[in-house]
Amino acid sequence: MISRETWPVLSVYTVVAATIAALMMVLTHGDCIWLTYDAHRFHAMAAAIIAGLTPYLDFVDPKPPLLFGTVAAFDGLAPPGTPDIVLVTGVNIFSAMVLFTIGHDRYGWVSGFTSGLLFLVAAAAAQGYLLFSEQFAALFLLLGLHCAIGRHYTRAGVMAGLAGGFKQYALVALIPLLYLMWIRGDRNHAAMVGGFIAALGIPFLVIFIVYGPEAVVAALYWTFGVSPAYLTGSLSAVPDYLPDNILSFAANLILSVTIVLPTLVFAAGSIIRNGLATPEERTVAFLAALFMATLLIRQYLHYWILIVPFLALLACREFRDKPPARRAVRDLG
Repeated sequence: MISRETWPVLSVYTVVAATIAALMMVLTHGDCIWLTYDAHRFHAMAAAIIAGLTPYLDFVDPKPPLLFGTVAAFDGLAPPGTPDIVLVTGVNIFSAMVLFTIGHDRYGWVSGFTSGLLFLVAAAAAQGYLLFSEQFAALFLLLGLHCAIGRHYTRAGVMAGLAGGFKQYALVALIPLLYLMWIRGDRNHAAMVGGFIAALGIPFLVIFIVYGPEAVVAALYWTFGVSPAYLTGSLSAVPDYLPDNILSFAANLILSVTIVLPTLVFAAGSIIRNGLATPEERTVAFLAALFMATLLIRQYLHYWILIVPFLALLACREFRDKPPARRAVRDLG
């Protein structure tokens, strides 16, 4: 339930995100720039599912089934592509509210508010208002972090598994969350891992029930087994965009970093100035570092959507009004 205190925050976030989305629509004249290559593939798989074809057999793409099921559900309600900007903007607002909750509980109102606001603005530079899988993954990663901070480890595992159901890279978030348990001295790792496996496995169970064993084997291959070919760029069904020399790689990486440089600089400055004093702060930095490492594989701009939320939390610690140890952790519910 949203409290009286959070209504103004939600209102500001909604206005900011809606304004950014509307401005981008105006600047592009509302044309099909919203239908990115990724979005085109998502909607093509959704169309195959809606038409009664078998996913991962009649149409293939190396993304998890939860993502395709979600897109198919929305495409079944409205013409494909039409709700994309509204859906993505809504997901971004939800993520900003989770950031506000985490920041508020750890550092105070101003820190929480600026964390969410910084994410919404920085996301615009990182293609965060176009349809990619990263926005959904980022939302569940933040929910998982929030649950783990509150010691709700089963829920944290579920959220991490759901994040991986939208983006395979998000699966590595389980490592920092388990690290948070370990550094706190909590040893009920089975609760988190069990929730993680259940959330990740249920979509494949649904495919098995609906389409049979051949489809689930194909789904597992295209979600996980294809990883080596994807990482090396040798998969013909997927554009690799891999630089052909070290100079091109460096140029792509520098350009990618430049887009979100202010957020990165503020976060780095906060770490240099204050360090990482608590297990929670070290976990946030761990998450940011892990997802920054994915830029060594692909220098896609939208990969920053998984990184920016954690950088925003670190950067906006500077606006804290109480020491983190003296603040209680609230549940979203």
